[in-house]
Parts: sequence; C-alpha cells; structure tokens
Amino acid sequence: MTKSEVREIDGITIIDCIGQITLGLGSSRLRECVGKQVREGKKKIILNLSETGYVDASGIGEIVSGFTQLSNSGAELKLLVKKGGGIESLLQTIKLIPVFEIYHEETEALISFNSRDARLSRTTRETIETLQRLAEEDNTDPWALLEKLIKAEDETRHVEYVPGKGFVRSKCKRQGCSESANAHTGPRYGN
Repeated sequence: MTKSEVREIDGITIIDCIGQITLGLGSSRLRECVGKQVREGKKKIILNLSETGYVDASGIGEIVSGFTQLSNSGAELKLLVKKGGGIESLLQTIKLIPVFEIYHEETEALISFNSRDARLSRTTRETIETLQRLAEEDNTDPWALLEKLIKAEDETRHVEYVPGKGFVRSKCKRQGCSESANAHTGPRYGN
C-alpha cells in the first residue's frame, strides 16, 4: 500500500488502503495494520479497498491472512470494493467472493454490523422490507403475504401484487409478448 489510514465510526474501524497491495512494502503494511487492530482488540473492521489500484498474489494472501487472524480473535472483517472494479473481479476469479462479506458503499458496510439481519443478502433484506411495506399498506400479516407469494410462484412465474387482492397472476410482461402468464411455464422455462 502506498498509504493506509485508520479511522473509526461508531466503534467500527475502517482501514483505508490507498495504492497497491503487492509483494514487499504494500503487503507488509497491510499485515502490520491488521495486526495492530487485533492487538488493540478491535472487533468490527472494514477493509476499504475502493482506493486500491492493484493487488497481486501476495496482497491477496495478506487479505486472507488478515481475515483469518481477525476471525480467530473474534473480530469481523468486511471488504469495501469498487463495484465492478479490478479487485472485485480478481476475488471472483479466484473464487474468494463467498469467503468475504463484500460491500460497494461504506454506509451499507457500516449498517451491516448493527443490523439484526446483516448476514442476509441485500436482496433478501429488500424483499423482507417490501413485504413489510406491502403488508402495512394492505393491513395484513407479512408472513401471510409471503405464503401467498410462494403459492403464486408455484403456479406461475408471472405474479404481481395488487393491493386488496394480494399476489395474483398477471399478463406476461416480457417485451413484445402478448401471451398469458402461463405461456412461459413448463420445462422449457425452468419450471
């Protein structure tokens, strides 16, 4: 790393890695920085790689080593990367995406430490929030709506929510298609 800055927001330590994490000085700086957080007893850490231009094999090794060191000390490490950037692509290529909790926005990463459903995927959280909002609008139980959705999806892939009626079959919304909702069901369409 050319430079690293450590800051803290609401008890969450953020390590900003600026420059490259490569064999030699870059990877040793990262090792020292993570080691210091462990010695200081920090438990919630975000490794901000959004300003990191390049990471070589040694740098990846240090990130994984830091993750292991922090996990063994009871700490959580989350990564902040540029969406669609080189580091995210590298982690995907070497199949490390499932190992780390990866975020593209600092706010999301910060919130994830304090959210009761932080381990849920963003899509799952959005689905839960949508179900709760729809249930409030329709003055019904969100679990009842979820059951209706599951049942409707079993019957067809085309469903929509209609206030007062719940989830109902709908016309196909594929561009240029005038078929009914059931037109795209069956083995050819994966159901």
